[in-house]
Amino acid sequence: MSKFWSRTMIHYTRYTEEDIMPVVEKLALALLANADEKTPKYRAIKDKYSKSGNCRVSVSPELTSPSTAIRSLAERAKANQLG
Repeated sequence: MSKFWSRTMIHYTRYTEEDIMPVVEKLALALLANADEKTPKYRAIKDKYSKSGNCRVSVSPELTSPSTAIRSLAERAKANQLG
């Protein structure tokens, strides 16, 4: 049992950690692919969610400086895409 995905979450969502892991990996990959300030593709979204009305989520440290865990999940997603 993961400390992030509890029995309560399994009960209410009917998803196990194994069920959601492919989605989590793909989200991590997308996060890293678009975290670069030089990528203008999602600039409007980043600007929108950098305002206080949206809790400034796009400028949170988790997104501006992705952790080793996020990088690891992204690598797993890449590996799964290739093989």
